[in-house]
Amino acid sequence: MRCGASLGCNQDMNARSVSVDPETVVRELVLQAEARITDAEAALAGLAGARALLDQLRDAVAQVTDARANHFERPRLYTVAQAAAALALSESKVVKMVGSGELASVKIGAARRIPAVVIDAYLDGLAA
Repeated sequence: MRCGASLGCNQDMNARSVSVDPETVVRELVLQAEARITDAEAALAGLAGARALLDQLRDAVAQVTDARANHFERPRLYTVAQAAAALALSESKVVKMVGSGELASVKIGAARRIPAVVIDAYLDGLAA
């Protein structure tokens, strides 16, 4: 360590002796350590903010992916056979559920269809 006024050293150029005030040295080192701690805390806060932003972006991507899957990869109206497959039931059971009103359905001409929202509501009711 180099001796200087900030470290509390007194140099006598003629005597070539150096006296160091230990308390001053310790205070200076503590101040330097506190400054580094403050810098590290600021860096960590920045990382936490970036982490939170990354989590928000991941959530947004998941929501878009779910919405896309629900909108593009899934029919809005199911045939009895499709509804049976989605519910893991037999077609005859789905026909009975439609007939009893347990599953709502719509009639389009001669065709009977079960809306996706009805299937979702039924499944949500099972989980409750």
